[in-house]
Amino acid sequence: MEPVMDISSQLLLFVCSVIFFEITFQFARFVLDHLVQWPGLVPVQDDSRNHTTKQDDNATNKLSKKYLSSDVLINLGPSYICSIVHSVIVSIRGIYHLIEFYPKSTIHKLAYPDVGIIQTNLFFCAYLFYDLFHIIGTYPKLGGVDTILHHAAFMVCSVINGYYEVLPFSFGWLIIGEISTVFLNVRWFLIKTGRGATQALQVVQQLFAMTFFVTRVLIYGMGTINLFQQRTHLQALVHQGRVPKTFLGISLFFIVIGCLLNMFWFKTIATMAFAKNKSTTTTTKTTNSKLASSPRTVKMMRTSSASSVATTSTENQFQHEDFVDKGKKIS
Repeated sequence: MEPVMDISSQLLLFVCSVIFFEITFQFARFVLDHLVQWPGLVPVQDDSRNHTTKQDDNATNKLSKKYLSSDVLINLGPSYICSIVHSVIVSIRGIYHLIEFYPKSTIHKLAYPDVGIIQTNLFFCAYLFYDLFHIIGTYPKLGGVDTILHHAAFMVCSVINGYYEVLPFSFGWLIIGEISTVFLNVRWFLIKTGRGATQALQVVQQLFAMTFFVTRVLIYGMGTINLFQQRTHLQALVHQGRVPKTFLGISLFFIVIGCLLNMFWFKTIATMAFAKNKSTTTTTKTTNSKLASSPRTVKMMRTSSASSVATTSTENQFQHEDFVDKGKKIS
């Protein structure tokens, strides 16, 4: 079977995609460098308020530096903007691929991608490669070992499925999960500009939870069940020599694990998104402990331990910072 897209063209598109993200990163940094100088964009913590202890003052200052620093926006913000750009593009293309492949036969859904699918997969893989470069370069600010392993694992899946040209329809329902990443990254910007206790944040968190449920739990779950029902056709692909059994097994393994993790995370995400604001730190600590081991694959944000001794008003402002930092990918 002739490849849908020759290797040289794929490599060229991959390199061009990486260059595109570098240009986006540098442009975002230039824009943010100017935006942070606007009065009121990044508010300064009011240190004139009274606190009961010196420890409270220190905790509030730490929170102010962590959450309201212009340096954070300039240094880390471009990566989040690249994530948003990537998520918007692949989500739109993913929806198109789903509509395109839905009426096709089972064998076409499993083993006959078109040029558009290959291109989207290359763009996705290029983003993972580029983002991984920044994660390692800023380690651990953009993500820890779990994030690195996550990116590496899905790059492997992307290369396997792209090279052997299998599971095109599955790629469609996997990639649309990036829709929820858009709201997660907007949430990061709201918090980092001191808007962590606003109604806007609550709305964005709810949109994140709803899109996460629809794409990463409902559609992803239905797709995984459908793959299980098509196991006979998948075995036939192996017997026909279309894809080695080991490589197909690796892809299917990560798809199933991702499905289970999405279901596990959603309960915590929904609880956080729809819960009413509370001024106590008990809830914050409890949520943080549940999410401490979650991969960034939802990349969501942690609360500083200093919040346990901060004043009530400071806690209210920052209590929503408990999602793992930058959960862009559970693709």
